[in-house]
Amino acid sequence: MHLKYLKFVVPVFLAGGVLAAGVHLTHVPAANPKMVGFPVPNVLSRELTAALVAQGSTKLENPSTLTGFYGYDNDGPLAPAPGDLPSSVHKVEATKTEPDKNTYLILDGQKGADPNYNYGKHFLFQGHENGTSGQGYITRINLDADGPHRSFSSVQDFPMHD
Repeated sequence: MHLKYLKFVVPVFLAGGVLAAGVHLTHVPAANPKMVGFPVPNVLSRELTAALVAQGSTKLENPSTLTGFYGYDNDGPLAPAPGDLPSSVHKVEATKTEPDKNTYLILDGQKGADPNYNYGKHFLFQGHENGTSGQGYITRINLDADGPHRSFSSVQDFPMHD
């Protein structure tokens, strides 16, 4: 998937205890409608809310030589300069990775930089493909943390094989 102006966004759907209370979700007949040539937003049951937790400009707390931002490699700027044009020897923007293979985990006893903060236990791990030089990486997003404590970690850089 090579979309020129795609910002990588991780939607997280929150039910806010509605499911635990035994309330059922409202039926949505066409949750992800397809329209050729047009991006179409997801349609959610009215009991759910979409919340943005990561996008391409989100800085990683532990950058590597491969990546420093969620969804982008370090091989160019995050956005092209006005009027800048690519060529065979000049990149105008960083390579966008493809975050996919989502894994949601509940982990107890997590620690962070602030010893007095409860970092929670809900985490989203994502593999990022399509990296520079055939490399990818895994990110971990802490879904419980507030803004100052929200962590976007590069867990591991790894070579990708066929």
